Amino acid sequence: GTGIAGLKGIPVHANNIIRPILFAEKNEIYSYLERNNLAWREDLSNNKNDYLRNYTRNIILPEVCKRFPNAIDSLSHLSMHAIENQTLLFQLTDSLYPDTVTKKGPETIIDISRFYDNIPLIKLFISRVLSENYGVKMKVSSYGEIIKRYSINSSNMVLYKKESFIIKKTILDNKKIISITDKIESDKHSVEWEY
Repeated sequence: GTGIAGLKGIPVHANNIIRPILFAEKNEIYSYLERNNLAWREDLSNNKNDYLRNYTRNIILPEVCKRFPNAIDSLSHLSMHAIENQTLLFQLTDSLYPDTVTKKGPETIIDISRFYDNIPLIKLFISRVLSENYGVKMKVSSYGEIIKRYSINSSNMVLYKKESFIIKKTILDNKKIISITDKIESDKHSVEWEY
């Protein structure tokens, strides 16, 4: 439900986390460990299908692979295409709209004054800030909620609240902006709203 960002899959390197054996399949890892008499620890929750990710991994994917033997390779290619497409989108938006995203203390400001009616572009900038600054991939339905509130004819309003951040629509220096603020800091520091 996260759109193109969710299709990218888990990155090999993200902030201070490195996943050096992400390329390897589960059976390859177990074979290596057994051949080399290495002890390992198993996360017991991996076998519980109560979690959607485990149910997908343990039940759905094996069934899909029975019917479509190249499913894993196809999903891997889809992930690579998603990464390429999102990288291209970011390069194009950086080129067409330089300096759109700025930091002001605890706030990230998205200057939407040049494209305030371009909903897909607004969603792209919000999702990029949330992904890069907060490690968040929101569901498409959450963006629907944000855009529904964004479309209300009011210059100052909270579009979305989560435990770690707040998204607001407001005006700063006579420009329409979207502000994404750490929730803890938002009470201390806030954009001065203009009317």
